[in-house]
Amino acid sequence: MPHCDVFADDDYTKEEIKLMKEPKKILGDDTFNLTATAVRVPVQEVTLKV
Repeated sequence: MPHCDVFADDDYTKEEIKLMKEPKKILGDDTFNLTATAVRVPVQEVTLKV
């Protein structure tokens, strides 16, 4: 399965943990729960000239 970083003991990667903690930090509210899945997807870069 594609993933970012290595899995921790709780089966989340460090990137996923950051994605779950950041909204709580920004909003100053830790009363809600989030879950996240982070993967890297290969994308072909295309440059258009107009």
